[in-house]
Amino acid sequence: MLALKRRKGLGAPAYADHTPIDAARALAWGGPGHPGDRRRVQRRFRDGHTEIWWAADARLGSWGPDEPYRLVIATTDPATLPDAST
Repeated sequence: MLALKRRKGLGAPAYADHTPIDAARALAWGGPGHPGDRRRVQRRFRDGHTEIWWAADARLGSWGPDEPYRLVIATTDPATLPDAST
């Protein structure tokens, strides 16, 4: 697994998502009661505390035979996609 910068772009066809943040915004989200493409996960930190995060599979387009790339997007707030936790 590799962490990507949220605005790091890839060359891709015009119809494809070019950055991880574009791919995250394309996922359905209707709030905690209607999470759409996302699943609720409990993240446990080293110090023992836990937080609720939302995770989903996404695709990031690219040129070439290896397209598209699979991403796992996790965030504390799918509605706003905060920098510090997406």
